[in-house]
Amino acid sequence: MKLERTALLAYPREWVYELVNDVERYPEYIEGVQSVRMIDQGSDDDGEFLTAELQVSKFGIGATFATSNRMQSPEWIQLKLHSGALKSLTGRWQFESLAQGKATKVSVVIEFEAGRLLASAAQKVADVLCGSVIDALERRLEKLHGKPTF
Repeated sequence: MKLERTALLAYPREWVYELVNDVERYPEYIEGVQSVRMIDQGSDDDGEFLTAELQVSKFGIGATFATSNRMQSPEWIQLKLHSGALKSLTGRWQFESLAQGKATKVSVVIEFEAGRLLASAAQKVADVLCGSVIDALERRLEKLHGKPTF
């Protein structure tokens, strides 16, 4: 299953990137994310990385999975399944600076495969979570930095 979302946010790319990359705070503002546990974080010869376990629940359906993320600040974050309830998961966040750095085009593409028993329910949960993440980011940016000035 493939999910894609794109939005234009009236905030600098660095702010949007930092918010998406701060996975430990997801439970504070993304509905459906119950908890996050950091497994590993640092940098190596290939750049920055982090591995985190997320527990999500929506419509009474829950799952726990961990992703290993690679990132190039403030341009992109690439993720892949590390462990958990899904058969496979890959994704990419892309952050494009617009309006002389005052706005950001943010895009997220997630591809995943759930087991046969969870496939239909997983699609519904993923659709809602993926769609609500962009809205949640915008609300969180406004809370942290105020309303956009243009």
